[in-house]
Amino acid sequence: MIEIGIITYGEHFAFDEKFKLLKKYFPGSKILVLNNKENSAKSSQIQGSNTNYEFSGYLELSNCFSSTGPYLILNDTLFTSHITRGWLQLLRNFLAANKTKKQHIYGDLRYDGTRYEERPNPFLASWLFVIPDFETLKKFQVNLSSILADKSTLISSEYEAFLDHWISPTSKLKGWHGGPINIQIKVRKKRCIILEHRLSKLLNVNGMKLSSIGINNPFIYKLLRLADRINTRLIAFKIKSLH
Repeated sequence: MIEIGIITYGEHFAFDEKFKLLKKYFPGSKILVLNNKENSAKSSQIQGSNTNYEFSGYLELSNCFSSTGPYLILNDTLFTSHITRGWLQLLRNFLAANKTKKQHIYGDLRYDGTRYEERPNPFLASWLFVIPDFETLKKFQVNLSSILADKSTLISSEYEAFLDHWISPTSKLKGWHGGPINIQIKVRKKRCIILEHRLSKLLNVNGMKLSSIGINNPFIYKLLRLADRINTRLIAFKIKSLH
């Protein structure tokens, strides 16, 4: 039986409706919800600390898993920033194929080049992780705990500039446009990108293999990635100001 964990923050959209959709695609699965907004978890949810945003949520949530796997860990951007039904269908087909391997972490694998030492190539986008078994989950947790404990803020000037340009783009045709324009949101996003890159880098160093959930359906995976990018630009053009 697959065990699913999803991170949300205060249910800022029609969460219950989307939750039913998740259950429709994975009937019989055990689904846990962690709410990272302070004092906002319902009785059926886990209260998250939000100390490191979704990353602390992933650790706290995965500590509540009780099966031997496989495990699907998501954040709620599945419902707000991605082509929801398409990704759910791809995930269901991937898990049904039952071809996952130990020591592999599967997800939305990105190839963004080798320009920055801090950004591994490839890396797993941090909205989605598929973990095949309990042993691999424990190793994932050890690596996740390690990056959360690392308080180092030392990064190269080139990487710093890349992050700043990505989070505060000068064009609606590039960069991140995922939230209101304020300093708190930008600080959170910057921290999450750094953690995203550090996690994939450390997993690689410690012998974990990063793999794509699109390995069995590469055309559908590429199509979903393209649709997501188009959707991101449409969202950007709905925003009145870049600053």
